[in-house]
Amino acid sequence: MAADLLLSEDRPVALLRPGTALRVDFWRFVPLARSVRVVLVILVAVTAAIEALLRASGELGGGALSFTSSLLVTFSLLLMAWCPPVSAAALLFSGFVAVAAGEGGSYLTALSAGVGLVLFTCSVGLSFAFCATGLAWIVAVAVIPPGLRTGGVLTVFVIALSSAVIGRGIRMVVDRNYSLRRELDSQTERLALELQAERNRIADELHDVIAHDIAIVAMHARVLERSDDASVRSASQRAISDAAGQALADTRRILHLIHGSTDVPEPSRAATADIRTVLGELEGELRALGDDVVVEITDGPALAKSIDAALARVAREAVLNIVKHSASPRTVALLLTFPRDAVTLRVVNSPHRPGTSSLSSSGFGLARLRERAALLGGSFHAGAAEGVWSVVATLPQR
Repeated sequence: MAADLLLSEDRPVALLRPGTALRVDFWRFVPLARSVRVVLVILVAVTAAIEALLRASGELGGGALSFTSSLLVTFSLLLMAWCPPVSAAALLFSGFVAVAAGEGGSYLTALSAGVGLVLFTCSVGLSFAFCATGLAWIVAVAVIPPGLRTGGVLTVFVIALSSAVIGRGIRMVVDRNYSLRRELDSQTERLALELQAERNRIADELHDVIAHDIAIVAMHARVLERSDDASVRSASQRAISDAAGQALADTRRILHLIHGSTDVPEPSRAATADIRTVLGELEGELRALGDDVVVEITDGPALAKSIDAALARVAREAVLNIVKHSASPRTVALLLTFPRDAVTLRVVNSPHRPGTSSLSSSGFGLARLRERAALLGGSFHAGAAEGVWSVVATLPQR
């Protein structure tokens, strides 16, 4: 991973149109990291300073054209710190001035040293073009008077080959590290999504089944406080016992799921019942609390399991909110209809009078129901208007 330090973290990504993709890809590059830029600038500056001192002392000959060639090569190498493609083009262009000034040897040394940086930062196409043109410059300098000795040509080739192997090798390591990093980030994101989905599933189980049973326990406990009728108290005691037992069973099942146990108990009947059965059960629970209930179910086809389960959750959440937030006595209508290829569930509480229940509301239930309806291609609405509180969910039948 240390090779990543050679490259800037801001790797450019172009949004390309089909007609410009090839051209832009050719000039695409990966910028060097700031620390590498500093080192490169220092090395080039030190080399230029030494050459300037040698020229000033007369130990390095050459006229104005030779100085211009040296200055142009130095500037081209400095550009590598900010824009490698421009630097590569400038370095190749410098060959014309270097040959004209008779500085072919020193130029080829700089050119061969720059091969590694070009292969390290530039695209494959630009790198190939740079190497091919550089090879042409080596041949040109070797044959154009005063020419270049065999030893000099071999030295240039060795420097260029070593630079190319090092530059391309590091680039391959860097690309591999980036690929592994992207794969790791992708796996981490996928794991986070799966974890969130599992948390939502557990929260749904807690809210849709267990919270409903606990609310029933709380409401019947209040009935026991208010009523002295033996039959009413007996019915409420049975309801409390049944709801508490069911909540306990579902809690154990969820704990098994959380701990990854292979011996997970079967879901309770309340968690798997179809919408028609659920409406009948809710009718009984509401009547046991002293409410008037109207249930209307029109004839319709069998529903997909996902639709059935979603409607059952809507019905339980709607009745739970009625029990928690409205005052008795209540008149509740549970209506299931089948318009065309859809199914509509309406839960209506009329008149709606806010109660004094101490049971808090998180808002989680309605938000999740709205998400489920949208996911299944349906719609969901809940709210109070003109003294009537209603929940309406419309879903496709399949």
